[in-house]
Amino acid sequence: MKIRVVHLASRPDRGLFFPQEMKKMFFDYEVFFAVDPPGIEDPAMCSSCSHVDALRGIGGDLLVCEDDVCFVRQGRELFNKAFEQLPEDWDILYLGGNIHEPAEKFSDNLFKITKGVHCNHAILYSEKARSFILSHYDLWTNEIKAFDHWLYMVGQGLMNCFIMSPMIAYQRPGFSCNGVYQDYYMDMRSNEIKNLC
Repeated sequence: MKIRVVHLASRPDRGLFFPQEMKKMFFDYEVFFAVDPPGIEDPAMCSSCSHVDALRGIGGDLLVCEDDVCFVRQGRELFNKAFEQLPEDWDILYLGGNIHEPAEKFSDNLFKITKGVHCNHAILYSEKARSFILSHYDLWTNEIKAFDHWLYMVGQGLMNCFIMSPMIAYQRPGFSCNGVYQDYYMDMRSNEIKNLC
């Protein structure tokens, strides 16, 4: 498994935290600098471009994390358990997310999802899933632009997707690239309790 952390060079504050989080998980990783395409002023669209670009040019399973990810204690142990429970034909494993609809229990540490999970902060992709995404998602022509919303509305229904239970990845509270302060932890935690229990 390879790991890429999507990092915006203009946000050195976030660069202070993710090395500690990766060390906590015993993950070796590479920094993937976020793209800033000309003509796009919406930070959410830049984030979508960056996340999808991070899926390119690499083989095997790939974990893509955003630079504001934070992991729980014993996260690596829980991750290993969940990974071992994935079926052979899995496509995507969310290490955390904002769950808006009930999911179906699949195993001790996995729930099957067909729609209902937002957030890109920690997602493991199979090579097959990345190939599917790169051939079906296009920021410039898709009606649904934001990548996490496209996965929510389209991708999760067409691929074999799972989310960990308990979740091990959340987003660090802070200012997003559009200047809005965000703290998703309580939303994620309450939705996890409501939809994965």
